[in-house]
Amino acid sequence: MLNNWLNRFCYRHPKWGIHNLMYYISGGMAILYLCSMLAPLYGVLDYFYLYRSAVLQGQVWRIISFIFLPTSTSSGLLSPLLFAISLYFYIFIASTLERQWGALKFNIYYAIGVIGCIISAMITGYASNIYLNLSLFLAFAALYPEFKVMLFFFIPVKMKVLAYIDLGIYGTTLTFALLAGDWTTISNMLFSLVGLVLFFGGDYINRIRNYFKTKARRAKFKRDMNNINYPL
Repeated sequence: MLNNWLNRFCYRHPKWGIHNLMYYISGGMAILYLCSMLAPLYGVLDYFYLYRSAVLQGQVWRIISFIFLPTSTSSGLLSPLLFAISLYFYIFIASTLERQWGALKFNIYYAIGVIGCIISAMITGYASNIYLNLSLFLAFAALYPEFKVMLFFFIPVKMKVLAYIDLGIYGTTLTFALLAGDWTTISNMLFSLVGLVLFFGGDYINRIRNYFKTKARRAKFKRDMNNINYPL
């Protein structure tokens, strides 16, 4: 239902939407990464994180600036090579989604995730763009499950396999967060993926429903065949 409405809306407004949105976001990430590497003592990134307390104090730019934060780990920023690879990967994924959906529909999908992060930050006090970026990858995997990428540059792996691995990590992280009562992580994970549920939830529900219907029909057919009395 949502996809049908969105498709009609985007068809009626073809000039709306920001084309190549991820190029601008990736460019911002690259600039921040370089600034952080060249001037680590200035704490440039500290002015871009999405903190509720800072926003309420008037630093309203944070409700948008957090999307430009470069990919990092618990120990800090990625190495330049890994950062470049991750940036290229996100550009490739986003560009493919934009070609599939159109600029406006892709913008709406991304905006839903951004709004989810903002709501999460207002509830818990903080939100990041980690799971927002993950939602792009999962959307790509949902549309192109058989697409292959070269893991470590020489191991071909299908996107659906990587998606299952990411979902496993996601589920594990969510479980530990629930056990630890880490509501900031829980809220950020759930709200960041709202767009994924809205765009693909109906399709997967229909697939599950059709699977059980097919299974029931096969079982009925098998019972009917067993009840047939063949003449001797």
